[in-house]
Amino acid sequence: MSPALHSARQWAVLGAASALTVWAIYQPGDSTAVEQGLSLGLTFCVLFWVTAAASTDQLATPLRFNWRNTSHWVDALPLLLAGWVFLAGWVAAGCFSAELPKIGGNLRAATNEGWWWLAAAGWWIVSRRMMARPGSRSAMTGLLISVGVLLAVHTLHQQYISLPQTLRDYEANPDQQLALAGVVAPSGSAERMIFENRLRDGGPTATFALANSLAGPLAMIAAACLTILVDSRRRLAQHVGFYSIVAAAVCLILWALLISGSRSGVCSVVVAGIGFAAVSLARPHFSIGKRLIGIAVVASAAVMSLAAMAPNREWWSHAPATIQLRLQYWRSTLAMVWDHPWFGIGPGNFQLAYQKYRGANAHELIAEPHNFFFESLACGGWVAALMLLAFLIATLTQAAEEANSPSNPDSLSTFDSDGKQSWGPRLAVAGGGIAGIFVAWYIGITTGNVPDFEAHQFALPIAIAFAAGWLVWSPNIATEINFTRVGTVASAAGLIHLCFSSGWSIPGVAVVLVGFATMAVSAPTAAPEPTSKPMPPTQSTDTKSPFRTVTPHSRATGIAIAVTGIIALGTMWNFSIRPVAATQATLQRIDELMQRGRISTATQQLRTSLQVDPLARQPAIWLASIENRRWIASYLQSKSTTHSAAFTTAFETAAQRIGNDPSLLKAIGDMHLQRYQVAGQPEDLRQAADVFDQMIDLSPTHEAYVAQAAEIAWEQSDRGITPRVPPDDLAKRAMELSQSGGVITRFLAFQVILPAKVFGDRAASTFVTASAEDVFADRMAASPEQPKQSAGALPTER
Repeated sequence: MSPALHSARQWAVLGAASALTVWAIYQPGDSTAVEQGLSLGLTFCVLFWVTAAASTDQLATPLRFNWRNTSHWVDALPLLLAGWVFLAGWVAAGCFSAELPKIGGNLRAATNEGWWWLAAAGWWIVSRRMMARPGSRSAMTGLLISVGVLLAVHTLHQQYISLPQTLRDYEANPDQQLALAGVVAPSGSAERMIFENRLRDGGPTATFALANSLAGPLAMIAAACLTILVDSRRRLAQHVGFYSIVAAAVCLILWALLISGSRSGVCSVVVAGIGFAAVSLARPHFSIGKRLIGIAVVASAAVMSLAAMAPNREWWSHAPATIQLRLQYWRSTLAMVWDHPWFGIGPGNFQLAYQKYRGANAHELIAEPHNFFFESLACGGWVAALMLLAFLIATLTQAAEEANSPSNPDSLSTFDSDGKQSWGPRLAVAGGGIAGIFVAWYIGITTGNVPDFEAHQFALPIAIAFAAGWLVWSPNIATEINFTRVGTVASAAGLIHLCFSSGWSIPGVAVVLVGFATMAVSAPTAAPEPTSKPMPPTQSTDTKSPFRTVTPHSRATGIAIAVTGIIALGTMWNFSIRPVAATQATLQRIDELMQRGRISTATQQLRTSLQVDPLARQPAIWLASIENRRWIASYLQSKSTTHSAAFTTAFETAAQRIGNDPSLLKAIGDMHLQRYQVAGQPEDLRQAADVFDQMIDLSPTHEAYVAQAAEIAWEQSDRGITPRVPPDDLAKRAMELSQSGGVITRFLAFQVILPAKVFGDRAASTFVTASAEDVFADRMAASPEQPKQSAGALPTER
């Protein structure tokens, strides 16, 4: 193969990686989006990129495993970890057991997230080889800084323009804004209060769903910029333009990081910076005077950082409560894994299982344990945790070996005859980044999930201007930057942040972390970039260099990688992407059909959707809801309480599909209660009691579930039916839970439940609801001399 063609293929791989990186930043930015399958398209493309790159001789090295070679372990352990986590999803779903799981068991969510674990492992392995070429490091660093600028400008626009406007719109018309956000939060409910609190105090999120997720990339990119400025300060005068754009970028990013309100994000930059300074000052060539000056500079920077955060009293006052919450999350995770030590509860199932182990004082229903180690522990048990520890140890060992190597990997770059870096990598990354923007916006427009256009009118031009500045000025300075050190400090900041925040399995966070980490621990056997021009003396192919050229892997190995990748891609397409996409499209059509009143067509399409995706849950709930409405309409006409075969099948299918998800079980329980509110049949009351009893078993500290169960038990007692638990005990438990932790959103006044009474036609079109506090007051106010209101006492309300 000619050198020109060889280079073109490598640059194509680099450009594709750039496009995927930008696309990942625009993906829905939380773990629940990954579980729901909204990142499957990105994941599929990452796996395709990994397969294409690894099956050729452009990046991959001979796959001859040597247990004495640390670098092989750095590659093997992430792949083993991802494979184990993917297997854990199937095991936790009960696929290899005759018994159904008692908690979790959502195979669709598990596989949706499991695919990303595999894709991220492949991304790591290929990126290590790609980042071994400093031309790639320089270009990718420029891309990541530009991405950080884009996120920063978007964050600032949200903080000072869009969020205040959204708050004004919400105050003018709350229901309209809730509908636009897709949030179901009745007036006076805890859900509405939580939405309002986040709207007022939640902070900006840019393209992510949570402020802490946004803080991860911002912290890593800010740490990288600071490292470039500090590590190359002696050359500032010669390269004013270059250092000006880096300084401007870090100012924007740090500003955005501060207003995000993420304590872990800010502290991660400070801690990583202090650690970098301590290691730098410990070098032998520093004199005592220089070390003292360095210590003074570090101390001054730390004081200035604290001073910048000091005016925000809320930032400091909430810190102890935040740490206490994290400790609760981690204790619950340990209890969870104590019961499931080998495989944990599988990926995508933490939120379901957490409700079983949540402490009474913990008020949040989190999707992840806010710590990358505990997240891996929960996903794959102690085996996964040990693999992660071994991987971290191997990575640190490899980084130390590279740091002590006599060869400087940053000198092994591609140069033109005048000593400047070639344009190939930079143009490849620039083209890939632009392609990624077009892909992200195209997908957003076609799916109706368009990015914030007003914010990106400013964010995109400013980010592109920074990228252009890097493209023009970086060749003059890139060979003087130690990108290994930049990647080390940035990835350290990322891991420190992830010790207290979620994001380990979020694509937009993971790609930035992998990008910097692979600069710090690149593959030592990667070949230098080919060039048709003579290499300067520093480009020696000395066989003693750990970065020497190696023989490409054999054709058989390449074919094996390609076949394995194609099988994985085919399986992913048929098992995950096709059925999930079909279900999402069906639900959009059903919504339109229901608005037009075409109930029969909607019912038929829902039944078809259930056959296309045997793991889909939402269509089963929608079908049960339609059949429930039909039964109520039939009852109002004929007063017949007979259930049709379609009705019975729909509810049985829904119960089977829902499994152990309390939030979805509540939808079924509420339908049973609605029928009781309409017809007053004891069987509907019994079925509702069974559902809420199951929900309490799965989520024993949820005050609203316990309060609803107490109301049902009171009605059963009034009807002469003995409940499983006395209603007074349930009511006392609900009141205790509502006061636990001192969180106002848990108070019974904000828990909306369904009174277990007969209201007749009034409940036909919608649920009759009331606050748990009002319902409890009515029940407790009734005395033995004054019979409690029951179905028999309300015949006129039918």
